[in-house]
Amino acid sequence: VSTQSTGASCKEVRDEFRRFWGRNPDKWDYKAAKIPTPLTPEMVEEQARKKQDKRKAQRAAKAKKDKERKAAAAEEKRKEEDRLISEAQKLRMKTLTPRERCLLAAEGRLAAQTRGHTSGSCENCGTGLDGLVPFERESWKFCSVNCVREHRLTHSS
Repeated sequence: VSTQSTGASCKEVRDEFRRFWGRNPDKWDYKAAKIPTPLTPEMVEEQARKKQDKRKAQRAAKAKKDKERKAAAAEEKRKEEDRLISEAQKLRMKTLTPRERCLLAAEGRLAAQTRGHTSGSCENCGTGLDGLVPFERESWKFCSVNCVREHRLTHSS
């Protein structure tokens, strides 16, 4: 036996029967009419909230997936650039003479040794020694011969 609520083809009509039950709980025998459950405004709000939360979660998941895809693409691009640079360096190394290769290797070793070292400053005038070859007297370093002379004269007594 089909009732009007179960025989309705449209969800909106079935929901209207449920809303009527939510507004008028004692008016009819809703179980006999085979209406599944009442539909209250609170339930409608809860359904809307859940739907909105689901959409937010889907958007966040999509954004995360897009971000990961972009990061993977950037990493792939960086690797490709590194590979191209490496190939260019190999090609360049093939064109260098043995003497130029030795010089390049020596420059690399020197740079590795001086990396992290700060030259400090002149003991006499305080000028920075970066990029300069300092003059040394005992354990002190100076920027010029004049600073060495001044320091020697002031500290000899």
